[in-house]
Amino acid sequence: MAPRTPSACAVVAVVAAVLSASPARSQAVQDWTWSPVAGRHAGTADGLSPAPALSDGASRPLLSFVTVASASAPSNGGAPRSAEGQTAEDRTADATASSDDYVDGVYIADTDYLFGYPKNLYRLATAPARFDGADWIATGLVAATAGALFLLDEPLQVFWQDDIKSDTTEEGAEIFEAFGDSKNIVYGSLAAYAVAETLDSAGMVGARREKSAALLTLESFLLTQGIVTGLKYVTGRNRPEESDDAFDFEGPSKGDSNASFPSGHAGSAFAVATVWSETYGADNPWVPYLVYPLAAGTAFARIDDDRHWFSDVFVGGAIGFAVGRTVTRYSPFLARNNITLQPFAQANASGLGVNVKF
Repeated sequence: MAPRTPSACAVVAVVAAVLSASPARSQAVQDWTWSPVAGRHAGTADGLSPAPALSDGASRPLLSFVTVASASAPSNGGAPRSAEGQTAEDRTADATASSDDYVDGVYIADTDYLFGYPKNLYRLATAPARFDGADWIATGLVAATAGALFLLDEPLQVFWQDDIKSDTTEEGAEIFEAFGDSKNIVYGSLAAYAVAETLDSAGMVGARREKSAALLTLESFLLTQGIVTGLKYVTGRNRPEESDDAFDFEGPSKGDSNASFPSGHAGSAFAVATVWSETYGADNPWVPYLVYPLAAGTAFARIDDDRHWFSDVFVGGAIGFAVGRTVTRYSPFLARNNITLQPFAQANASGLGVNVKF
């Protein structure tokens, strides 16, 4: 039996850190509801005026208004919620958006989108620092499942190849693998964006959501592939078609025969499925029931081809899901992600500054 380097436990630990990056439930949005206060400031007739300069030298919002007196309690009767430290990222909702919730513009030239690539990688890497108890439980379940599959990889692979695989499954594998194919995703997302941007810019069809979906699909794919490729290089796990030993890890190395862990096809498929589910699922509840089975079919196709172990596709799919959730959650194309509230207090006025990106 080949040396177990790195060990399964070490691999699971690395994977758990990556999988834990799925947006935490504890980062729920805080709803801001402030009742206006009667009064006037600087002679205005409506009680609102541009915010005075802040004494701390902080950057000024593009657009901001203040109320004259301190903000009163929210209209729902609850206590005011602190705005300190809140940004658009912290207030982003997990719910999917409708077609009317997207900003205008040429999306592919949006600097926030381009800079979102490294930002989302950072969010994925630092997500555990923001976890609560429920998040750690979910992460532990994912890691435990991955560990169990590592231990069961060999008998599961034998069972599939000897008892499940057939001409029918091979034909199905050819169809499902297309959903996770790199060229199909890259060319398809770019083509979809080009068509949507053309129609939207010409005013023929409102296609902002389609533009967003195309570019977020591309981003999710590229980020997932970056993570997966790095793990493939570090672990150097041999594919089941090359070795009967599920623990045959060669360590850092390049090559295709020892690039089994994790599955790039499964990662890509679940990243795409998650973006589409998050983007269209609210208005079309059937979408998740279509795209996730397609992604699962891609994963099983890789097992059927004897290219991956069960643990490979499970971990790859989990990574793709985490990346897809992160990318859609922090989408720069959603209008709600382009408004920031900033509290301030002055001798003659206090309230909230509203930073709106146009």
